[in-house]
Amino acid sequence: ANFWEESMAAPRKGQAAQVGGGRKFSSEESRREEASRLFEVAQSYKERGRMAEAARAFEEVAEIAYDNAEAQYHAGMGHLQTGDLMGAKRRWEACLEIDPNHVTGLFNFATLMAETGDIPRARDLMEKVIAIQPDDADSYKT
Repeated sequence: ANFWEESMAAPRKGQAAQVGGGRKFSSEESRREEASRLFEVAQSYKERGRMAEAARAFEEVAEIAYDNAEAQYHAGMGHLQTGDLMGAKRRWEACLEIDPNHVTGLFNFATLMAETGDIPRARDLMEKVIAIQPDDADSYKT
């Protein structure tokens, strides 16, 4: 399964073409196909330890899939893994704007906020994680 299948419904027939990352697509389906293709490329780079290339590809996916929480989340991870904390923050904020209950996004964003000194925000984010998954021991690691 690709990230579209995990996080969004299939496109409706006849849906208007969308613009993502400054690129125009002939249909919603072609936008999703391109994002899915690039996501696989990014995953391949990541699996081979080529984090800079993976981060760039995940960022491109996030631009195309601007309305997909998983795309935003993975772009944030790519930024984090290359040391771009502001990029990670920006993408995780976008993830949570799309899906305010994206638990992994909340958890990682809370951790980033704690590590960068924004303790009140980290606490608020972790309280939300705990509220969503009260029995998950991993929620209490930060």
